[in-house]
Amino acid sequence: MPLQAHIRRALVVTPRAERIIRVSRGSLTVREGETATFDVWLSERPRTGQTVTVQVASTATGEATVNKSSLTFDENDFGTRQTVTVTGVADADARDENASVTLVATGGGYDDSTAIAVVVEDTTQKRLRVSDPSLAFGSTTLSRTIGVRLSSEPVGGDVTVAVSDDSGRFGTDKSSLTFTSANWNIQQIVRVTATAGANATGTLTLDPSGADYGSVASVTVPLAFTLTLPAVPTGLSLAASYTNNNTQQRVRATWNAAARATSYEVRYKKSTETNWTTVTGLSSTSYTANGADPNSTYDVQVQSRNASGPSGWSSTVQVTTGRSRGNLYLAGESTRKIYRMSGGYSTS
Repeated sequence: MPLQAHIRRALVVTPRAERIIRVSRGSLTVREGETATFDVWLSERPRTGQTVTVQVASTATGEATVNKSSLTFDENDFGTRQTVTVTGVADADARDENASVTLVATGGGYDDSTAIAVVVEDTTQKRLRVSDPSLAFGSTTLSRTIGVRLSSEPVGGDVTVAVSDDSGRFGTDKSSLTFTSANWNIQQIVRVTATAGANATGTLTLDPSGADYGSVASVTVPLAFTLTLPAVPTGLSLAASYTNNNTQQRVRATWNAAARATSYEVRYKKSTETNWTTVTGLSSTSYTANGADPNSTYDVQVQSRNASGPSGWSSTVQVTTGRSRGNLYLAGESTRKIYRMSGGYSTS
């Protein structure tokens, strides 16, 4: 009976790329009576011979309007950016307003929507504008920045903004900012650094003076520094080997990166001894100790550290150095001995 060959062909299915709306920014800020823009394009080519229509609308036309009600894309220009202009609507109140610009795509295989968050800044009241209402610091985030600018062009001279912290537990890289008619709407950056060695709160005060800003209220920004110890490193693994000249033993330790760690410390000792040798200030997750004694068992531990302090030592892992120039020992979850053989190595 003749043999019959059966050929099995694997069906490879390539997932279709997701068709979505692309935008150049997810949010924007516009002053009353002024404009700001964002761009729109598509991620993938529409179906052949079909077009995609993107409906554009403001959710609050009393606060912000758009210059286009729809955009059209086809298979040739789907990746070409089209610009939408948003205009902030002036009103009589002294409040900032919020709106959204919605984008809905249909046709050509598209069924997607997205939205651009819009903040309309009031221009009837002079004030300081800050980028963040509060600043939070942690063990791995000791320094933060905040942006400051004016809401309107100063009249009658320059404006000086005094920068201070009332608690004495935070430092700033600037004690004052100066705004003129040329840079009043350009954000100036202040770097704030937590200097306390324990949990602390404070207030960053920005106090304007000069020109027509002399009566403008100061702005206070709450500051909070919360200490959190780093996690204890895991996955400590050791390997003992000879140095390149085969005259000394060395032990290499590696471990997994620990959450919130800014540095690491390793300590080691012979298992028969009580005094540890500690190595501090390690920036990587490995360390090699040279000059280990042959035919000896060593205990090794690792801990992480940040501004809050140390994590505490990991569990002890042991490694045994070789008895002769031909031996190599590894340690981790288990200990293996590698024998040097002619042409290579074998393990047991």
